[in-house]
Amino acid sequence: QGRKNFGFVGYTDYCFSIAQRWHAFRDALTLSHLPYHPENCITEDLTRFSVEECISYIKERLTAMERLPDAFLCVNDLHAIELSSALKELNYKIPDQVSVVGFDNLSEAARQFPSITTVDAHSEYLGRQAAHKVLNRIKNPSLPYEFTQYQTDIILRESTRPITN
Repeated sequence: QGRKNFGFVGYTDYCFSIAQRWHAFRDALTLSHLPYHPENCITEDLTRFSVEECISYIKERLTAMERLPDAFLCVNDLHAIELSSALKELNYKIPDQVSVVGFDNLSEAARQFPSITTVDAHSEYLGRQAAHKVLNRIKNPSLPYEFTQYQTDIILRESTRPITN
């Protein structure tokens, strides 16, 4: 949709799956021949803040950016909601000036204005699979460890409409 300058929001060392999102973000930029701008990324631990403090911190970081990215990818929908709040408080228009994408498909993301595009990891299914694997491991402790990947789906919403000039 014409976006060429991307930012990332979320603590990249929080857990393995978030680190994977960070590496996928960087790999996607490389594969698309797009530049990586570290100054457009907010990768500190935002979970140490209350929601209000987090929005305030994100506003400070956005204000310090020389050029706002065309789009932000967030490690989860909560950070996407906080980022959207900060952007709106700074009078940026989503998605006309900047797009926002979250991850997790929280119902709150759909209730935002504009509603936030998200990646659905099918958490209920993942929970069932995790319980199955734990029970299987208890029953058969000598089984080798497994690394399992599951499909995700993108849910396109208003926060990523095409840029209007």
